[in-house]
Amino acid sequence: MHIMKEIEIIFYIVVPLVLLLGVGIFFLSGVYKVKKNQMMLVEKVEQFYKIVGPGTYFFMPIIYKRKGVYTITPMEKNIHIENGRNLIITYQVEDVKLYHYTKESIEEKVNEANNNNSEMSNEILTNTLKEMGLKYLGIREKKE
Repeated sequence: MHIMKEIEIIFYIVVPLVLLLGVGIFFLSGVYKVKKNQMMLVEKVEQFYKIVGPGTYFFMPIIYKRKGVYTITPMEKNIHIENGRNLIITYQVEDVKLYHYTKESIEEKVNEANNNNSEMSNEILTNTLKEMGLKYLGIREKKE
């Protein structure tokens, strides 16, 4: 009889604490911090919801999901062109939503532009990257 009371007391203390811990962890999983120079794309029930800038945010778990965090400062990418050239392209994410949902890579798009026009002028690269939500900043040969 004495053992049953101890088990009962433990049950009434441990179960609520475990449930409280689980609920706390569940809600903390909805807290997101977006750093300076970044943007975060959020979806609500698998559909685009919004883009948020630097700061701390709470989005209800399960309903809202962070789908991508993107740096909005200039970046460089090494690209191997199909004709054997190695280039470094400088770009910046301008339209986070368009960039996130574009399924082609920068390398594919630049190679496609190169195949269509071997000159790859700044205008062609500007338009090509704009289709992906990117701002073209420059290109140079990679020194081996």
